[in-house]
Amino acid sequence: MVAVTEARNKRNERLACLLVGSMSGFGFGFGAWGIGAIVLAGSNGMYPFAKFIPGTIFCMLVGLLAGWLTCRITSVLGNVLIWAIALAAYNRLFLYVTFPGMQWLLGYLNPKAASLVNYTIDYGVEVRMTLMLIISVVFGLIMGLLVNSFVEENSSAAYPFRRWSALVLWMAAFFGLAFLTDSLNQKPMREAVVIMNEVLDYPQNHPGETLPPTIELTLKSLMKYLDEPRRMIADGYDQMMIFITVIIQFDQNNWVSCSVINERAGTCKILSDP
Repeated sequence: MVAVTEARNKRNERLACLLVGSMSGFGFGFGAWGIGAIVLAGSNGMYPFAKFIPGTIFCMLVGLLAGWLTCRITSVLGNVLIWAIALAAYNRLFLYVTFPGMQWLLGYLNPKAASLVNYTIDYGVEVRMTLMLIISVVFGLIMGLLVNSFVEENSSAAYPFRRWSALVLWMAAFFGLAFLTDSLNQKPMREAVVIMNEVLDYPQNHPGETLPPTIELTLKSLMKYLDEPRRMIADGYDQMMIFITVIIQFDQNNWVSCSVINERAGTCKILSDP
């Protein structure tokens, strides 16, 4: 009976390790790309879930490996190193999925869009991601110290509420780190799309009203396209992500480039016309 109980406890611990590991990846993936995907889906964003789905899968696989190693290597030092490396991997996944990965994926999904956008890892992106890499490794060191407590809570807690509340708290920590990473690197690009969508919707949302001068200037060359379905994606950006261009594909394969400067819509130019 004792042997059976010990075997069951070991099995529960292994499952808890894998669950804790995979949920760290899911929490990070949702914070890194999930919120942005939801926002873009509501703002006519182009392929809003294209980064979220593969990025989260990759993060969960890294998390599963970290969780498996956590059960195999039980020393505190080993766990600290495992989770520091895992968080460094999450940081690099965010960088390469968000920028060159998205550019590569666009080449398959929409070659014309891929030829117009430029997701270069410039100096500004590299500096911000290096800063986040340092923060991520320190965060990983801390989580490595705590991971056994979360595994134990999830595998042996008597009440389901305690088990799942511990898991939610664990996920929330990784979500918060990813949300900070997103705010520094993706949020300005996402907000540029949201701003352009609001500007393009302004005439429909305010029928009969005189357009404000700034919106009239932005829409000057686009009035004939406003009734067409559209998809938008952020294009180029400066190092500080203050000047961002947004590529718009209207229904009849008309392509337009618009600038957003310091969260204000600028001018637009038509790139192609049938």
